Order: sequence, then C-alpha cells, then structure tokens
Amino acid sequence: MKGSLPKFDIVKTYELSDFVQLDTSTRRNLELVESMRDKTKVGTLLWAVDKTLTNMGARLLRNWICQPLKSVDKIKERQMVVETLINDYETREKLTKLLGELYDIQRLSSKLSNESGSPRDYLNLRNSLAVVPELIDAVIDARINVLDNVLPYRDKITDLYDIILRTIDDNAPLTMKEGGMLRRGVSSELDYFRDLLTKGKQWVNEFEAQEREKTGISTLKVDYNKVFGFYIEVTNANAQKVPDFYVRKQTLANAERYITPELKKHEDDVLSAQVKSVELEKKLFTDFRTYTKEYVDIIRELSESIAKLDCLLSFANVAVEYNYVKPEIDESLDFSIKNGRHPVVERILPLGAYVSNDLEISANTTDKTQLMILTGPNMAGKSTYMRQNALIVILAQIGSYVPADYARIGIVDKVFTRVGASDDLSLGRSTFMVEMSETAYILNFSTEKSFILIDEIGRGTSTYDGVAIAWSVAEFIASKIKARCIFATHYHELNVMTTNYPQIKNYRVTVEEQNGEIEFLRKIVQGGASRSYGIQVAKMAGLPNSVVKRSEDLMSRMQRDMAKNLAVKKKSLEDAGKVPQLSLFGGVQE
Repeated sequence: MKGSLPKFDIVKTYELSDFVQLDTSTRRNLELVESMRDKTKVGTLLWAVDKTLTNMGARLLRNWICQPLKSVDKIKERQMVVETLINDYETREKLTKLLGELYDIQRLSSKLSNESGSPRDYLNLRNSLAVVPELIDAVIDARINVLDNVLPYRDKITDLYDIILRTIDDNAPLTMKEGGMLRRGVSSELDYFRDLLTKGKQWVNEFEAQEREKTGISTLKVDYNKVFGFYIEVTNANAQKVPDFYVRKQTLANAERYITPELKKHEDDVLSAQVKSVELEKKLFTDFRTYTKEYVDIIRELSESIAKLDCLLSFANVAVEYNYVKPEIDESLDFSIKNGRHPVVERILPLGAYVSNDLEISANTTDKTQLMILTGPNMAGKSTYMRQNALIVILAQIGSYVPADYARIGIVDKVFTRVGASDDLSLGRSTFMVEMSETAYILNFSTEKSFILIDEIGRGTSTYDGVAIAWSVAEFIASKIKARCIFATHYHELNVMTTNYPQIKNYRVTVEEQNGEIEFLRKIVQGGASRSYGIQVAKMAGLPNSVVKRSEDLMSRMQRDMAKNLAVKKKSLEDAGKVPQLSLFGGVQE
C-alpha cells in the first residue's frame, strides 16, 4: 500500500570505481560477513575484527568490509587515526567508555526525520547528546580529525540537548498513549489538567473552606459520590443561610445537597481531565517532534562521524589485542607479507597454535613470482593460506592493521576466488559448469592489479581434460592478465610450467611422513610437491582399513605399470634412433 512505503529524505550516491570489486562468489568463499556453514556472523572476518561499541559503528564496519577502498590517500587517512589511537592508551580508554554510553542516534535521526520518535527515543537522544561534548574534546585533545565536520554545529547540538531536557519528562513512557511525556511548565493548561487529577482533594478542601467563610455555615461539607457527582451538603438547621445561587440537587431527611456553577465546572473538568490531558499532551508532543525535525541533518552527520570513529577505534583495539601490524600501502604491483596469519582461524585455535607464512608476489613481472603454483595434500592448509592473504588485502584496504609481522601491499582493484565445489541445480548447472563459469568470469574481468585465488580447478572432469584446462588457465593468467595469483592444485604436472614461464614459481605445503602416517606442518616453502597423500588423508577421515589397504595396493600396481610402459616406450624410441622427449604432462613422446 502507498502508506506503507518507507520515507526517504536523503539519497547519497557513490562510485563503484572507488572500491575494490568483490563478486558474490568471492564474498561467499572468503566468508566476509556471513559464514557458509550457518549464515551467521560467527566465524567471519567481521566477527574476527568487530570491536565496535555502537550499532551504527557495527553497520559501518560491515559496509567497509564489503567495500574496501582503492585510494591510497583515503586508506592512509584511516591508518593515521588508528596509529594515533594505538599510541594513546588514555584516549583509547576514554573513547571506549564514552562510545559505550551512546544509543543508536543514526536510527534516532531517521525517526526524527519522519516524526515517528517516541518519548523514550528523545530521552535516549538526550542522553547521547550529553556525551558528545566530552567526546569532541577527547578527539580534539588527541589531534584526531574524525569529528571535525560537526564542530560548527556544537552549539546547536547543545541547544537540542537543552530543548529535550526542558521538554521531555525523565520518566516518560515508551508510547504516547499513557501521557506523562512532558515536563511540568511546558504548558500551563496541561499543568492545570494534571493538577485536577493529582490535586483534586486539595481543591475540594480549599473550596469547602471558602464556602464556609462566605456563607457562615461552619458545618457545610463538600463531597462526591459516583451517582450524583460533586455536591455541597447543608443541614436543615442552616437552610436559611444558603445563598440564592446554590442549586438544589438532592433532598435528604436532615439535609439538602446543592451544586454551584464553580463546583459543576470543577466536576466537568475532573471527569474529562484525563482525556483532555492526553489529547493536549499528544498535540504538544507532535508539535515538539515537528520542531526538532530541523536538527535531523546535524544528528545524521554526527552519527556518521561517530560511526567512523567507532570503526577506527575498533581497528586500534584489535591491533593491540591481536598483535596486528600497520601495512605499507602504495600503487605498486607488489605483495609482500612476513609471517602472515588468518585473522579468523587464529582466533579459533589456541593462542600461538596458528602457523604463520610469508608471501612474496608481484604482478606483471618475469624476475619475481607472479603466479604461485601451490601443491600439497588435502587438509594441509592450502585453502587457509590462500584465504588468509585475501583477507589481509581486504583488511589493509579498509584502513585496518593486518595479522602479520610486516606487510607491503600494492593497491588491489579486484579480488577473485575460485574455491570449493557446488552445483546450481535450479539453473541446471553441474558442479563443473559452475566452476567453469566462475573461472570464465575471472579470466574476462581481472586486470594486472587484481588478486586471483584459484583452488583445484579442473577436478570436475577427466584427468587429461582437467590438467589441460588448469594448465591453460594458469598460462593465460601468467602471460595475458599478468595479475598476482595463487594457483592451488593437485595436478603436479603443472610444476613443469616454471621451465617456460619464469614468473611462475612452485610452492608446497610441508608434510612430515613416518611409518605411513603424515603430519601437516602447515609451512609454505618453495618447490613443488611430488605426491598428494590422498590415501593417507582418506585413512585419517575414517575409511575402513580394507579400503585403505586395497587403495595402496592399486596405487602401487598403477605406478609399476606406468613406469614399465614408459621404459618400454623409451627403449623403442631409442632403437629407432629417436631422442625421447618429455610431454606436456610428464610422459614420454617422440
């Protein structure tokens, strides 16, 4: 219905080109603000770094994580504030206390805008505005400029605080239905109605004394009952003293009961005082809401500045508590991380249990690593390592410190991930089709400033098809796009790509094997892995021993058969006077 449509009084525009591009697949794979497991905040990047103290700060942090900056200058502006707060413990503690006392004035500004604020909303706004002067002084003393844009409105903020303080009662109810919203003194008429309700007995006593003095009837009595209302009772012995303007209302055996215009008016006022009081108070409160609407823009701007301060304070507190470092941000195509850590996983593991790793990678180069081919067994930590570095990029480009000992990051314009396997049956797409569609998107839209993560591409089809696709994709990224890329795979055949492409380097996750058992060391080192340890991982997963044993026997037989076939083919080529060559995927060919 038309009346149910939300009211908008301001629309802000922004340019998508100002922010890092993160497609839906990447947001999901990196679990930025929503976990893949149960769609909650727990276990996400937002969960790991959110130490905001206000609802408006929490909302802004969520937006920042989904929209990292591409401007080096804007990133450094945020870093400067974070660095100042890290180095100033007293200011950090003071701001933590003050922000914790604030209500969600951003939401309150919306209520002010559409005149829907309740009396309690105004009390919450008043209590929040009471904190603002101290908050402003704290950031000025610390030479932080986050609240500079609200400094010209400081007096108006104080004025609004005073207006609410003088108008809204401290014990105002949640709604307008009950009355009791406005302070005494706001309206003399409202005060009169309230007096009728709260001081009715006093008025009756004063009126009774007044009438006794006028008439000289010392036994005159003023009373009330539900049937006849208010009345003046005079005994028959004093009937001759009753004034002419007394109107007889009821005759008793020993007395007469009368009413006067003044007493009748009081009776009417008392009986209607509750209704009139509530109606008048509603009108006065409605006028008050209309008046305070002129402060909406100031409150909105104040709330946005406080939300930003809250986010930056959160960055500082996270950096101090979890030992994050300030990343160097520039326009280069480099990516250098020393002892980087996964911000979420290290929070879940016991303190000090997470194994840190380095990353040295640079785009559009032939003398440094541009594309890392990462091999190693399942569960060894390849996916964690890849996601870790993507999350470090995102943290760095929202102005946060990062979980590492050192970080230097050339601005990334887009982050792409091709991780995991899923189908889309509603659109008739198989797992492999989804994988290829996501890969196509990466290849068609990435640039040399992008950061690409590809995990296990080509596994959804036959071995030769898969290896061929994986090889071609890696080749295209290295030679055409020239972007920074981590390419995780179980296809060890790709290790030989380093021969023809010096910008491609092999890395592996270290594993220690003893008596057929493996231990994941989680450390990334240069050099390609020669095996995947798939059977050992299957054993760890709980496959029956007979299945594991049969797999080992079949693997040994296949390896012997392959070695025998290669030797036979090599000898036949040599007998024919031909020199055997290694094929693209490691076999022997003419």
